[in-house]
Amino acid sequence: MHFLLRALAVAIGILTLSIGVIGPAGAQEGGKEKGSWHLEMYSQDQPSLQYRQDDKVIFDIGVGRAVGLWIAYPGPPQPDGNATITIKTSSRTWTVKGELTNDHSLDRSDEHKTYFLQWDMGLSRPKPEFDNLARIYNQFIDSLVASKHIVIRTKAGTITLPRVDVKDAQKKMRI
Repeated sequence: MHFLLRALAVAIGILTLSIGVIGPAGAQEGGKEKGSWHLEMYSQDQPSLQYRQDDKVIFDIGVGRAVGLWIAYPGPPQPDGNATITIKTSSRTWTVKGELTNDHSLDRSDEHKTYFLQWDMGLSRPKPEFDNLARIYNQFIDSLVASKHIVIRTKAGTITLPRVDVKDAQKKMRI
């Protein structure tokens, strides 16, 4: 009987360890891998706010000639196409329409990763609504930086990111 209990404990331990190293989707969904927020300034003082785990960019919002939002899509690679995700902060829920793409250079690891991509907060340039880009973008940045954690829901799973802890991120990211 004692031998059976020990064997069961070992089997559960091995199962628990194997679940912890399944891969990026499991790490993103469970938040077990440690990552960190980074703020980078590119040419002409164009900022990019990223959450990275090792060489993997999990979340990236950057401002240049356009506003680009990139989010690593959980799970195995997906086909390119339209997608909708939900980003929940402490103060607001954002429904974000964009596309899935496998054409990127954000993931520097050996694994190929699908990313969700949206340009200019989903606004169309020719329409008068594009005039609201700076206001909507700044509201988005304000809600990200003020949030205790950020929850991103997709059809393939959920990603939970910790509080943005980069000094002056709100000031540097606003347009």
